[in-house]
Amino acid sequence: ARATVRVAALVNSNTPRDEIRAGVRLGWSAERDDATRLGVSYAGAWDESVFIDAVSITLPEGRAVELTLGASSLDGAGVRGDARVNADSGSITLRDALAVDLVAGSGSIDVQAARASRLEAGSGSIRAALTGHLTAATAGSGSIDAVVGSAGALETGSGSIHLELTGTTLPEDLTLTAGSGSVELVLACGTAARLDLAAGSGSVRVDAPGASVDDTHAWTGTLHNGARVVRARTGSGSIRVTERCGE
Repeated sequence: ARATVRVAALVNSNTPRDEIRAGVRLGWSAERDDATRLGVSYAGAWDESVFIDAVSITLPEGRAVELTLGASSLDGAGVRGDARVNADSGSITLRDALAVDLVAGSGSIDVQAARASRLEAGSGSIRAALTGHLTAATAGSGSIDAVVGSAGALETGSGSIHLELTGTTLPEDLTLTAGSGSVELVLACGTAARLDLAAGSGSVRVDAPGASVDDTHAWTGTLHNGARVVRARTGSGSIRVTERCGE
């Protein structure tokens, strides 16, 4: 693996730049047989002026990463392995990853991957494109927009949920909860499910062969003799379920 670290400083014409450069410490250390820690620090008289501007890490393809970030964002466009990322106040962007577990305290998440066990954004939005299963996604005050093979539980505090399922099999019950936003669910043609839909002060609409429902606050019914339950709840938004066939 290779790492490039760009360190910047608030300087003027009288600042001894060579002295600042000499105080930068960068090192790799083995934490476990399967993990390596990258450490960046500065030791010198100018510690109030020095900061890390950017870190670029190049890994062999397929290498798993586990990152903990403070007030930084992650652009992981080239990560082609498993990824576990916890960002306190930055956003997370990943492309072409495998299994991911992502937490953004006050930033957004934008991910393309094979599957995800958890996507959590405290005050940002979530955009996800997964070929496989999304176990859970939570956005405190943002929206969720996801296209996935299948899913388990999605929840927002004050944002909307737009979920499109590309697979026709539900490996587990699906729960969609929006505190004050709307829920839109697009099912692949032939998806078998039991629908349990309730909108507190909004409307419920279902567009599916054999089940056409509009302008009601709650509805339960079955599509294609399904056994798995799709449960959707909103506090003050609407719910719309569409089975997409012939497109």
